[in-house]
Amino acid sequence: MSDRRTFLSTAAAAGAALGVTPLAGAHVQEGGPVKIGLVGCGGRGTGAAAQALRAEPNATLVGVADPFQDKVDRCLKGLAVSDVADRVKVTEDATFVGLDGYKKLIAMKPDVILLATPTYYRPEHLEACVDAGIHTFFEKPAAVDAPGVRRVLATIKKAKENNVGLLGGLCWRYDPRMADLVDRVQNGQIGDLINLDSIRHSGYERTLAKRDEWSDTEWKLRSWYNLIWLSGDFIVEQFVHDLDMLCWMKGEYPKEVVATGGRINRVGENNGNIYDHFACNYTFADGVQMHATTRQQPGAPANPYRNLAHGTKGTANLMKFQITGENKFWNRESVTQMHQAEHNVFFEALRKGETPNDVEYMALSTLCGIMGREAAYTGENLSWDQMLTSTKQWGPDTVFSMDQELEVGEIPVPGKSKFS
Repeated sequence: MSDRRTFLSTAAAAGAALGVTPLAGAHVQEGGPVKIGLVGCGGRGTGAAAQALRAEPNATLVGVADPFQDKVDRCLKGLAVSDVADRVKVTEDATFVGLDGYKKLIAMKPDVILLATPTYYRPEHLEACVDAGIHTFFEKPAAVDAPGVRRVLATIKKAKENNVGLLGGLCWRYDPRMADLVDRVQNGQIGDLINLDSIRHSGYERTLAKRDEWSDTEWKLRSWYNLIWLSGDFIVEQFVHDLDMLCWMKGEYPKEVVATGGRINRVGENNGNIYDHFACNYTFADGVQMHATTRQQPGAPANPYRNLAHGTKGTANLMKFQITGENKFWNRESVTQMHQAEHNVFFEALRKGETPNDVEYMALSTLCGIMGREAAYTGENLSWDQMLTSTKQWGPDTVFSMDQELEVGEIPVPGKSKFS
């Protein structure tokens, strides 16, 4: 359709301006078949696989990997009744179950790999894909701690040097309405920024009770969302979208933060060790502040949800694509399926012989979330420079066995938990 072509060409041009480099030794050749592999067969991975296949008509899904057979089965069953079922070509010997399944999938040398695993695995899996020269989509966030973010940044740099294409999963960047609003704010339509405001409150719950057939290790890996070292806590795992939108609009990352948080509704073993609320006050170099609060407390209403930028001439409402004040504006265009749009742009660029790699923001927005989390956990005021050199690592160096002893981890207590 013409609207889709216009969006793709505009987005591709924007990508070229943001660091797309010519592709050398491309896996993806003009008009030829594209082999896709999926690591992480949960709901997000299944969705990403379908979106990638829709984005590239000559693509087939040739292999999948996940630690758990039931997730593989559910994923393939769902894809088998989807609109892309005819291009799901995963044979039994290309179905890799286990913690090392991603290595076996990489060894198949697909053209593109989609990473939709729990956050803990991201730095290791991304590095392995780039080292193998495979174009990669990796879901948000980039890591669970600062050492992981630095590893991802190093991998992004390596991918640029070796012309490996990368796509990050902060999908709001691919909504043309959001991109237009950001451009309007950065061009002065609300005047000089005074402050930024983000509130995302919900009753979201994702507990998982143990089952007799699961080992303690398997339960922890399946209950990954509730363990800091596997998810990064929800301020990183989910709220990263909102922090990214506002920092994108500001055009920079904050220099310091003071924060608080804790657990009220999330109690007991099934809730692991993550918090259920955070309140952060970030300050940028020019003194502009970003107030960001988020909670996930079961039973509480899912409101409000807003991201606002206040300026001397008006206010931009990011979730309504609206500006009020002196320069009124409201974008009422149809909703973009942004998860699909990001794949459309990625595959379009690869087909042109380009290697998109404008993904540093994904690592840095992740670090912004980690910065707020660590300030809340410790009660300390933290700076961006401190985060760039932080040595605090959550979780083991690697998880290699379903029999490995894994800790849930401490529940952070401000004043007792220390920043490092």
